[in-house]
Amino acid sequence: LKLPEADMTLIAEKVKWDGNLDLTVDQAKHFQMKADGDFNLSGADLKLENKLGVLADTIAWQGDIDVNLSSERQLVSQLNGKFTTANFQFNSQEQDISLSNTMLNWQGDLNVKQNANQLEITANGKLSNEGHNLSSPTLDLNLVNQSLDWQGSLNVDKKTDQLEIAAQGKLINGGLNLSRPTQQVNLANQTMNWQGDVNVAIDNQSVGLQSASQLKLDDFSIMASGDIERLIEIKQVRLDDVVLASLEDVKAQNVSLKGLSVGNLPKLSDIPENLAGFANYDELLFESLAFSSKEGLSVNRIAQAGVQHVVLKDESGEWIFFSVLRTINRITGNKQQREEETKQASEQVSEEAMAFSIETVETVDAGIIYYIDQSLPEKFIQKVMIDKFKVTGINSKSTKPSQLELLARIGDAKAKVNGSIALFDKNRDFDFTTNVDALSLLPYSYFMEKSLGYEVDSGSLIAKGTYKARDAVLE
Repeated sequence: LKLPEADMTLIAEKVKWDGNLDLTVDQAKHFQMKADGDFNLSGADLKLENKLGVLADTIAWQGDIDVNLSSERQLVSQLNGKFTTANFQFNSQEQDISLSNTMLNWQGDLNVKQNANQLEITANGKLSNEGHNLSSPTLDLNLVNQSLDWQGSLNVDKKTDQLEIAAQGKLINGGLNLSRPTQQVNLANQTMNWQGDVNVAIDNQSVGLQSASQLKLDDFSIMASGDIERLIEIKQVRLDDVVLASLEDVKAQNVSLKGLSVGNLPKLSDIPENLAGFANYDELLFESLAFSSKEGLSVNRIAQAGVQHVVLKDESGEWIFFSVLRTINRITGNKQQREEETKQASEQVSEEAMAFSIETVETVDAGIIYYIDQSLPEKFIQKVMIDKFKVTGINSKSTKPSQLELLARIGDAKAKVNGSIALFDKNRDFDFTTNVDALSLLPYSYFMEKSLGYEVDSGSLIAKGTYKARDAVLE
């Protein structure tokens, strides 16, 4: 099939129709089409102006179609059935985009109403998509998605100056891999489960968003330099009872990050082999989280389980977390341009930073901090066991002191700190009681020689004291 005026060519190996077709046009130019049956297009090859191409092994429809178009250009159409494609490919030279999928299957009903002032679309059904690939060298983007399944409803209401979209259902996505080849950064997610509803309203003045949902991600990671450098890796992300009243008002009952690791670690004989990054958590749980543009961020409780951190200074004297910062700088682009953009943005915002409050931050089990300094003549290693860490009453809007409790062990020594500190008072007033019992001084001989001029052959520290500061003056 050739349409010279449109510069379009369609080639098909086989076209098959098995069913009933009824076309009617009355004297009032009212058009009606009714069809029920099976349509199959095999070996399709469509080209448009040598800029756009579509290939497909199979494009098929099975079901009922009812279309009514009045002389006043009012359209009412109803479709109920099943639509499938196999090995579908789309290429646009003008947009430099190519898209392909192994299989697409949609089954359900679709209703469309349109007149001069309004378009209404209602759809209910199931959508399955396998082997989806999207690439664009211009956008520096490659997207690979193994599978996507949607079951639910979609409603679209388009008026002259307003668009409303409502969706409700369940989405399961598997094997997502998103990469930017030039920046050498890759985002991957093995499985995503989303269930809930979303409502979007767009007009000439604003964009409104409302949603209530649950979300779970399995095996989420962001890697750099060809999967060599880990930025972040999370075994499971779970968001429970997420409610969006608007784009500036978000609440979640719980946000759980399980198996969280940040950064990469070199091979070290001094720490467990299972530690993936320099910051590791079995779980990081945020309870009753809320954000609004007026009130800022609030969290009722942050609970940390299985904390294992590595504070490492390498032989050159660089802290290990700087490697992650360098990678982020590389990914985000030109440093000078970014600094100028940051400066311009800071000039536009108010002097008051975003407010936040956290009622409690605590560890729920024993944590470990490994301190390793490879820049010294002899490598320094210190393992600190955190038996208890708890801070309460963090509020950026208040100068009221936050309360601190800390229990730690360094070898056979025990350390205890209790007290308060005004984190957001300009003077940072504090009041601490400390108790250190039997801390061996031998590991710190190098530091004491540097500061005091004497080495330590043996000895231990036992100390008790109270430390206070008022109006920036130590008492």
